[in-house]
Amino acid sequence: MKTILTKGSLQRFFFVTLLLVVNASCTSQSGNVLAPKDFKSKMGQPSVTVLDVRTREEYSEGHLEKAANINVNSNAFESLATKLDKAKPILIYCKGGGRSKKAAD
Repeated sequence: MKTILTKGSLQRFFFVTLLLVVNASCTSQSGNVLAPKDFKSKMGQPSVTVLDVRTREEYSEGHLEKAANINVNSNAFESLATKLDKAKPILIYCKGGGRSKKAAD
């Protein structure tokens, strides 16, 4: 039997998976681990930047709405990250938590 994922079901799956990962290890700009409900509530604030630090390929498979993408393992990461407004909160996420911690550091 074939399983067909619609765009909506894939996004829901990705978001639920992301919330579990965020709860375990992803960080905010200040390095604080956020609970999924806190991450989600902060995402809705207009002054917040949501930053996906995965590869372009991972990002294209699904990402949070309005998330910017800068691959933390890219040679250009530091120069691109300096262009972010650090006076405003930055919520960083990835797949497993290691890259978001690296990016926050």
